Amino acid sequence: ASINAMISVNVSGLTTVSHLAFPYLRDTLDSVVLNLCSASSIHGIPWLAVYSASKFYVDGLTQALAIEWQNHDIHVTCLKPPPINTAMGHSLDTRHLEKMPISMQVEQVAEAAFSAVIERKPHRILGRNTKAWYAINGLLPASLRSRLTRYITGA
Repeated sequence: ASINAMISVNVSGLTTVSHLAFPYLRDTLDSVVLNLCSASSIHGIPWLAVYSASKFYVDGLTQALAIEWQNHDIHVTCLKPPPINTAMGHSLDTRHLEKMPISMQVEQVAEAAFSAVIERKPHRILGRNTKAWYAINGLLPASLRSRLTRYITGA
């Protein structure tokens, strides 16, 4: 996808839809917003910089709206899946897929989405490798996080 299209969907589109939906969500008992983030929002991904940055935006918007909207009984959460077995997943640079191969099926993401709506956690990280990367990334200093990302992505 072009850079502008990616930003249009992941940043502008999500922001616009979220704010247009707010009055309806506010007026609906027990509303939930589920955004699709990505494992690439854990650390910036080389060769996928704009995509990764746009998913950081999705994560940040999710966190901010979760706080803003909690007094309106609207739960806002997101999924952070690894590469998924889709055309987009298979279009990734092969360097990314060596250490973080496509390991998730669309059906698994759908099941996780349903669980995320029911469980109401702040976010849901999908896949064993993504969960490990998230946990380790949170413990490491910035210089080692960058090294880990370079290793995982083949940079």
